[in-house]
Amino acid sequence: MRADLVLMKQHNINSIRTSHQPNDPHFYDVCDELGLYVIAEADLECHGFDPPERAKIHDSTLEGLDLQAVVFKAAATWTTDNPEWRDAYVDRAIQLVERYKNHTSIILWSLGNEAFYGCNFVEMYEWVKAADPTRLVHYEGDREGVSTDLYSVMYPSIEEMLQFIAERPDRPLILCEYAHAMGNGPGGMKEYINAFREEDLLQGGFIWEWCNHGLLTEKDRNSFYAYGGDFGDEPNDADFVMDGLVFSDHSPTPALSDYKEVIAPVTVSVVEGRINIRNHYDFVDLSHLSCHWSILQDDVSSTPVEIDLPLIPAGQTRVVDVPLESVNASNERWLNLDFRFKSDTAWARKGHRVTLTQIHLSKPDKMPVVTQPRSVGLTCKEIQTQLMIIGSDELDTEFSFDMVRGDLTWKTHGRTIIRKGPELSIYRAVTQNDIGFGGDAKDWDKFYLKMLQTHVRSVTWQRQEDAIIIIAGVRIAPPILEWAVEASLTYTIHSFGIDIRATGAFSGNHPKTLPRLGLTMSIADSFDSCTWFGRGPGESYKDKKEGNKIGRYTSPVTHLFTNYEYPQENGNRMDTRWVKLQSEVAGVLEATMGSPFNFTVRHYPVRALDEAKHPYELHPIQDTILHLDYDHNGLGSGSCGPGPRPEYRLIAGSFDFTTSLRLTKNT
Repeated sequence: MRADLVLMKQHNINSIRTSHQPNDPHFYDVCDELGLYVIAEADLECHGFDPPERAKIHDSTLEGLDLQAVVFKAAATWTTDNPEWRDAYVDRAIQLVERYKNHTSIILWSLGNEAFYGCNFVEMYEWVKAADPTRLVHYEGDREGVSTDLYSVMYPSIEEMLQFIAERPDRPLILCEYAHAMGNGPGGMKEYINAFREEDLLQGGFIWEWCNHGLLTEKDRNSFYAYGGDFGDEPNDADFVMDGLVFSDHSPTPALSDYKEVIAPVTVSVVEGRINIRNHYDFVDLSHLSCHWSILQDDVSSTPVEIDLPLIPAGQTRVVDVPLESVNASNERWLNLDFRFKSDTAWARKGHRVTLTQIHLSKPDKMPVVTQPRSVGLTCKEIQTQLMIIGSDELDTEFSFDMVRGDLTWKTHGRTIIRKGPELSIYRAVTQNDIGFGGDAKDWDKFYLKMLQTHVRSVTWQRQEDAIIIIAGVRIAPPILEWAVEASLTYTIHSFGIDIRATGAFSGNHPKTLPRLGLTMSIADSFDSCTWFGRGPGESYKDKKEGNKIGRYTSPVTHLFTNYEYPQENGNRMDTRWVKLQSEVAGVLEATMGSPFNFTVRHYPVRALDEAKHPYELHPIQDTILHLDYDHNGLGSGSCGPGPRPEYRLIAGSFDFTTSLRLTKNT
């Protein structure tokens, strides 16, 4: 328990809601010691009365909040709005307050969770306010704020949240639950925190929830974390208990590092060439922090230089001078500011990083791409359905293009580089947030995105200067439905690499959003190490990337896979400028695009991730699967809340992008 609270503090978390019951008494002692705000919640929940009342309603015109209002009113009559239960309700308030009232960490009392609303909550509120008038009282189920001191809602969109405070400006609003942390997600946390900091009536929110609740289990000599249904238990909530910022063993998920940066107590902006540092602490200045700045230019970082921070009081902004004019502005560059503790605390050592802020200062007019060296001695001939492109004896390079299936293979010195592909791809494995009621998976299933097949409609080729150019017209479509992706893939083949231009558009009644848009290929498994310049070291997505900064990183391919306890899409790295796959026997395969791109590299095909329900059901294949994506759909938190925000959705439309692959020798 202490380790959990220390981990929270190390990730800038400063408040906990003890949902949905009082915690171990020692918990409050540690919160007092470390400095955590606590909403102490009573042991009261009546959610189980919802299903029987909902089953009685046969009015098909009722839906959404209107249906919920009718159901909740009826469900409340069982106990919450039943005077016979008055003493049982008030007793829970008495036990909570009398037991924990001397803990300084507790700033609010919460009357319970999802127990509807009625007369017994009024009785609880009145007793609490009489017994302890010094603290505020919370209860989310009191939507009109009759017997609470602040408003509270669960899982609203940002627009709904802002509308709420516009209509009810008489007291603050908190989100007692938001950003459902299920699997790969939640996405879009930055926008919530920005709103909290901009609107005084928005007093923050509580991520649901801290940890996954899998039980360590063994089956057929495989250890894994089991969830509902794995024990023959019926009915069950299946994987809906796997929704935390830490895994079941309480090690951090990728979301925790992202959340740490999103809620960091220091933010930085550049205005007219000057650095503005804002202190988001409520009570202390920044004198306990050191700050070092450096410039990342191309893929090289300068030596960090310490800034002598001025006094920056709580809630204030100050300007500091950094000699940015001395840096070459013609190249792409970023400003890094690294804030760390000057001394030990109860929960972190001296040098602990509070936040690493990165600001994109400049970018070139055009992104650098792989330059293909001049080709020598390429020959091309048709052999039945294959186009064979062969280099000179000195190069010993061989490309083969299947004019029926559209597959390309590439060998050098008899060693395989590309075994299959590159093919145009618009589908990725779904996440738990995609599958939820707010996600896009139901729409993707409706349009059979899992079942797409590529049909080659035409192939032409020609020699142009020192390259061979193949143009393939392809149609990517599902069975039975009439929509399709009509695309042209132009392969410009050189002795040491390939440029692939993909252009196309959608026809028919097609899906509104796409999981991904890019190229997928199988490369030799000897490419087992990866170096890239982009976001890292962890996975990143459009709406979940703040915890991973632009830089140069190296990792074994196997370490780029996030082993979620419920298998799903994972391991994407975005804002990539270039990526290099290293093979001791074949050389270095480098990929670029004309703009920052996404890449994923692993030993599991998409279908395997979709079909597996536990990690032990995944079996690595021999090939290395490389996805080079022009764009990706966001993650959102649709497992219990909104899906990706509009600006993070990948909308189906016309496209035009070029990917360059080049092979070089190991150095």
